[in-house]
Formats: sequence, structure tokens, C-alpha cells
Amino acid sequence: MTQTKNSDSVVDQKIKADEPSGYLSPRRFVLREEEAEVVRPTVERAILLSSQHDHKVLARALSSVVASALRRSITGVLKRAIVRINRFFVLNISGEGIRWRLEAFRTGKPFGQIVQEHSMISPVSQVFLIHRRTGLLIEQVQQKSHLMHDGDMVSGMLTAIQDFVHDSFRARDAGRLEVIRIGDVTVLLEQGPLVIMAGIISQGFAPQNLRQTFRRAVEQISDDYHESLVNFKGDSGGFDGVTEVLESCLKTRLLVGEDRFSPLTGLTLLVPILLLVILGYFGWQQHMHWKHYIDSLSHRPGIVVLDTGWKGFHRTIRGLHDPLVTDPVGLLIDSGIDAESVVSDWKLYCSLDQNLVLERVRSILNPPATVSITLHNGLLSMSGTAPWHWVERAPSKISAVGGVTQVRTDGIRQTGANQQLAWNQYLAQIAELPGILVLKQGRGRDSFFISGMRDLLAPDPVEILVASGLDTNQVVSRWEPFQALHPSLIVARAKRMLEPPEDVELTLEGQTLQLKGSASHAWISAARIVARGIAGVSSLDLKELTDSDMEEFNSLASIFDEHVFYYLANHRDLWPGQEKELRQFVVDVNSFEKIVRRIGGGYHIDVRGHVLGSGNAELNQKASEAIADRFFNLLKSQQVDIKLFVKRGMGGIPSPMAAKSDTRKRESHVSFQTVADE
Repeated sequence: MTQTKNSDSVVDQKIKADEPSGYLSPRRFVLREEEAEVVRPTVERAILLSSQHDHKVLARALSSVVASALRRSITGVLKRAIVRINRFFVLNISGEGIRWRLEAFRTGKPFGQIVQEHSMISPVSQVFLIHRRTGLLIEQVQQKSHLMHDGDMVSGMLTAIQDFVHDSFRARDAGRLEVIRIGDVTVLLEQGPLVIMAGIISQGFAPQNLRQTFRRAVEQISDDYHESLVNFKGDSGGFDGVTEVLESCLKTRLLVGEDRFSPLTGLTLLVPILLLVILGYFGWQQHMHWKHYIDSLSHRPGIVVLDTGWKGFHRTIRGLHDPLVTDPVGLLIDSGIDAESVVSDWKLYCSLDQNLVLERVRSILNPPATVSITLHNGLLSMSGTAPWHWVERAPSKISAVGGVTQVRTDGIRQTGANQQLAWNQYLAQIAELPGILVLKQGRGRDSFFISGMRDLLAPDPVEILVASGLDTNQVVSRWEPFQALHPSLIVARAKRMLEPPEDVELTLEGQTLQLKGSASHAWISAARIVARGIAGVSSLDLKELTDSDMEEFNSLASIFDEHVFYYLANHRDLWPGQEKELRQFVVDVNSFEKIVRRIGGGYHIDVRGHVLGSGNAELNQKASEAIADRFFNLLKSQQVDIKLFVKRGMGGIPSPMAAKSDTRKRESHVSFQTVADE
């Protein structure tokens, strides 16, 4: 009993020496069961009230514990997964695994048994059970082949280290010490509410299943020896059977794959890590591009970003943009982002940004270079020099522009009022001219403009423009040619196309072109053809037009009809005194040949032979043909165009002109008649 009291006093003294004055370490304070039952309702009520008042306080208190437990759980899962991967490569691909399979095949033993035989390694050399509150050693066990470490010294060292960590770093219970490494020696700690178990691993590292074994052992000891641990004051009594529990921790077997690391395991782990790094890099790069794109849109006037997000694997952006600013989709491409990976929804709107409003005003007014426009608080002011018509139309053009509440044009010096008067006079003048049709006219930015249709026979509008006093450089003219149907222009067009002789006069009656005077046969024939293409002319009236060539032709034809040449009784020679008449006949024939050529041919002269012979008609016919042939040969000798003549025997019928002559001359003679070709 004395020894027990002394030991209790030693323990109490140690506790008091370890604890600062006025401070009771919660790490060492343990309530008995009856004390716990007393304070439990109060603690539960306090927790309930705290959660109802501000649940964040309780959440912050539990977050460190939950986060630490979750972190250890995730770490354990990852380590176990790595061990399984490594175990697979060690057992199936490594040289040692292949040797084990050959051994199993050779001995007939199961492969799992061979693996177990070769994996029976107990890396734990010594296990200590330490009382958590006092730091005193309760029990220790060790491997027989290992050097025995002093248990009290080890427990004191571990207690000192934990106190140092707690006092120096203010480490909470969730951050308690778990592993100590000193060179090749590893000390694995598993801490319970009442005891601490420490396992010494002389070489290598702690297997994954070792901590689970220690945890189960601590839980079993805490449950089986709870009262002894609560009342422990240095006496080892009451801990019968705890040695067997500790010795079970010495029999831990290494899992296959824990004592060696296959290069294929590293490669297997490296590939997804590299893949994640690459994907993360590209994802980060796209994120930075997207952030830069959003920032650039936010700083651009006329663009309003309403919403961004994700739709499946596509980014989405929705907003408004002014038509005067750059298309946001174009900026998206410039930012290095694939436009197909973004679902854009942009609606048009008119921004009231002052610069954009001013740009909109300029695009509508299109002011001259001499005009300056400023905008301030809705007041649009203009100054400079501009044409009067531009100044008059400017306010009405921008009356509906948002952001403009008032327009002042009193600062503009107006020019060109006298030009407008000259322009109006010019328009009135050309409106009265036949052959000019004005389709469009007005004023542009710095000039007038006019367009329409003009007959080429009408006066030139440009020449009229010069005569009006307007500067041709200030007028943009465009005239398309056409044929006007004004009577004066139809007659002028007919004169240009027909080119009539001076003796011919042209007049228009309705759509009939009347020709008066005298003209050649060739011109009249050509006029009939050309008149078909004269716009506004449907027919020709030639009643009062004389064909001068046909008049001459008819005159010569009548002369030929009066000519008669007589032959002597021998039918060989002409009667004396007809030589002069023959020479005149030749002259008339040459004139006739020219006239026939001018009128286009179609006529010839019959040379008719006549005789007053017997009553035999056949003899008379032959004789008359002979007379006609004799005169025909005579004409050949006179160098006339013999193609104009046709020989014809008339038998015993005398010509009407020969009836006036005496009977002797009528016995054989020739007469002539102008005949149209068949």
C-alpha cells in the first residue's frame, strides 16, 4: 500500500509539474463515468443552443476535425490504390513474380501460398503501450532477434516530443503527431483517448495495414481496460492479457508490393499525371483567353455583357452591342478562342455613349470637311462652313438620334444660295427643250446632281449648264441616250439619216413623212429603205417628190420612139442625109445607158426591122429581121453598149413614124421602142 501511495503521489507530482500554474491541459483531463453523466446534459444543451444561435460557430469547430479525418481517409485510399497497382505489376510482370509462378507450377502449390511464404516479413521490432494522461509506460513487447529499447526512456521521449509540438505550435488534437523518423528508424504512433501505441520499425517503412492493426489494438485495449486506464497512476496491475494484444502487432505481414516499387507503377502513375497537367495547362490557357476576352468587352463602350456561363461543354455569353462597335464574335476570334466552342447571343441596341452618339451623327449627316461637330450633355453644336441646303436638312436628319436633345447650327457660315437660283433656272430651261427628259435631280454633299435621258439631236445639257453660269465642276450629270418622238426631232433625225438633196423638203404629218422637191432615183430608192428605221415614221409620202432620173429617162425614151432610119432599095445602105441623125442617136444612146445605170437597170431598146414586101409573110419576116440585124451591126461599129439593144423583126408592118414618109423610104426601115426587161 505504501508503494502504491508513493507511486500515486509521484504521478500526481508529475502531472502538477507538467501543467502550468492555473492551467489544466485538456489533453490530459479525463472525466470519470459518473462525472461524465453529470456534465453530459449541460454540454448537450450548450451545443444545441450554440447551433441555434449561430450554426457557423459549431461548423468551424467541427470543420478541422472533419477535414483532417477526410484528408486522412483520402490519403489512405490513394495509398491503397498505389499499393494495389504496384502489387499487380510485382506479381505479374516483375522477375520475382514470374519466379514465384514457376515455383507454384513446379511444386504444385497455389500461387497465393507461394506469395504468402515469400512475403512473411515482420517489420515491427518493438511495440510500446503508453498511458496518454500520465505519459507512463504500461507495457512493451519486442521481437526476440532485436535489441531491447528501454521502455521508460522511449515513453518519456515521446511524451516530451508531443508536449513540445503542442506547446510550440499550438497543435490541436486533430493535428497530433503520427510518425517520427530518425535515420532508418521509424516510430509509428496511434493515439487513442486514453493510451498511445508506439511501434518501432528499425528498417524500411511502415506497411499500409500496420496502422489499421494498431488502431484496432488501441480500440480493443481502450474498451477492455477502460476503468484501469481511467484510474491508472503508475500501477501495471489490472492489465492482464494486454501483452497478447501487443504481440499481435509484431506479427504484421507486409502486403505484396509494399516492400518493392515497380518502375511500371511509376509509369502508370506518371501518364495520368502528365495528362492531367497537359489538360490543366490548356484549360488554364483557355480560361485566361476567356478572362481576357471578357475584360476587353467590359472596357469597350457600346458592349454590355449580361451573362456568361456553360451549356454542356460550350461556354455561353449573352449581351448587347451597338452596331457601330466591333462585332464581339470577331473579337472572340482575335482573342484566340474557337468561335464554335462558344454560344454567343448578342442583341443590337443603340448605346448612349457620347463618342458613339457623335459617330452615329456623323454617319447620318456626312458633314463636309469644313464642318466641326461637338456633343456635350445632349447639345450638338456645329461650326465651320457648309452649303446652305446641307445646313437646312441637318436638324431634321438627326432629330430621332438618341443622346441628342438639342442642335445648334448658328456657328456655320452658309454658302451657295446664288448657285441654287442658277440651278433652278437651269432646270426650268432644259424642261422646255424637246428631247431632254429629267428623271432625277437634287443636291449632294458638295454639288448638284442630275440624271435623265437625252436625244442626241437635242441641245447638249452641258452646254446649257455652262451658259447658265453654274460651275460644271459642281454639277454631276448623267444622261442616257434615247430617241425622242417630238416632230421637230423626228424631222431632224430623218434629215440626218436620209441626207436629202437641197431641192428636197421634209415635213411630218402625223407619222407620215412628206417629201417635196426633186431627187435622183437612187436617193429615192434608198430613202424608202432608210425611212423604215426612223423612229416615229410609219410611212413616206412621195407624191410631191420628182424623180429627176426617171424624168430624163422618159424624155430619152420618147426621143427613141421618134427615131426612124431608112434603107435604100438594096437594103444595105442608109438613105443619104441620115449621118447627122445617126450621130445624135449615138449620143442619146450613151445618155440612155447612163440613165439606166443610175436607175438600176431594168430597161432595153428594141431595134425593130420593117419591110414593104410581097404578101409572103415568112419572106417579109426574114427580110425585116435582116434589116434589124444590119442596123444592129451598124451600132456595134459606133462603140455603144450593144447590151442595151434587142433585135426584133416586125415583118411587113411599117412603124407609125414611117407612115409620114414617102413610099420608097418605107420599103425598108428600122424603128425603136424603150421596153422594160421582163
